[in-house]
Amino acid sequence: MKKTITLSLIAFSVFNVNAQLPVSTSPGKKQAILEEFSGVHCHFCPQTEVTSEQILTDNPGKVFVVHLHQSSNSSQPTGNDPDFRTAAGDTVYSIFGTTNTYLTAGLNRHDFFQGQTVLGRIFWTQSVATILSQDAYVNIAGQATLDPLTRELTVNIEAYYTANSPVATNKLTVMVLQDSINAYQDGASLNPAMVNPDGTYRHMHILRDVITNSAKGDSITTCTSGTLFTRTITYTVPASYKNTTAELANLRIVALVAETDKEIINVCNVPISISGPNAIQSQTENISQVNVYPNPANTTATLRFNLPLAESVSMIMRNELGQQVRVKNLGRFNKGEQSVVLDVAGLNNGVYFLHIVAGPNTLTKKVVLNN
Repeated sequence: MKKTITLSLIAFSVFNVNAQLPVSTSPGKKQAILEEFSGVHCHFCPQTEVTSEQILTDNPGKVFVVHLHQSSNSSQPTGNDPDFRTAAGDTVYSIFGTTNTYLTAGLNRHDFFQGQTVLGRIFWTQSVATILSQDAYVNIAGQATLDPLTRELTVNIEAYYTANSPVATNKLTVMVLQDSINAYQDGASLNPAMVNPDGTYRHMHILRDVITNSAKGDSITTCTSGTLFTRTITYTVPASYKNTTAELANLRIVALVAETDKEIINVCNVPISISGPNAIQSQTENISQVNVYPNPANTTATLRFNLPLAESVSMIMRNELGQQVRVKNLGRFNKGEQSVVLDVAGLNNGVYFLHIVAGPNTLTKKVVLNN
């Protein structure tokens, strides 16, 4: 894989409040990132994921979760188990300075308890609320494009300082995550919403790589009010990370700005646009003729698709910011034409992207909601 980086630092005075590029120049509150420690043989880890998923549901677009499978070797993969460990993950894990982190998470890498930067899950909800109430002196936003043929990912990041940083150097970190990796997980029944009909577990928010030069973040050396920092990163997504496939449609990007390698000040989702006419076709060998009607939809919509082979099917629904708003196991289907009624009640009006996952293949359909 390859990555190249360009950057610039300029004065900036234009006002814009959009969440995506260009970055907002208006002072705002912090967003939160929960770096959750896990392992495929950590029996109670699926139970902690129930808590983090509820936090995501309660704070849409304000909280982000990253699963780090880097903890003690006793619960890490053996044999044919999925191996989610990465060199970048080891570096991120070292930031927390501990070797016993199962069933805990770091929240904005903040020191909540006299040098303790990891929290048990009973503290997560309250601590997230604390972070979200704090002012942020820097805003961050980004956009990315992905070519499905070359697998080249281009990521553009902007960070704007609405006030001076209290430290001379900040750090930018850009993470590549993957959702919906169907594989083994000990204790899967403790999070039944993520168990597939074939008994595999749907792993979400898995850290795949850190694509800044350093996994601890690259330096921002001018951190004063009115400054705009920009960076462009290109990265070639490999076909797989160790023994699990890198499905392009299930990738996500999270970017963050921290004081040195700790104390994250702000974080954002970076939406990915898949470019070119082969954006969907390249990953849809096992599912076809996907239609959603009515479209625009109200509170329900009918999904129709064709399977040439019997397969377990699930759906992931994301909004225009790339934020996941619905996940559901649709069940196992025989080959042929299928019809499923989707419940979309409670979602805001707007454009959404419905990812239909059939085995290793994914097809994306745009859906408009107009209640």
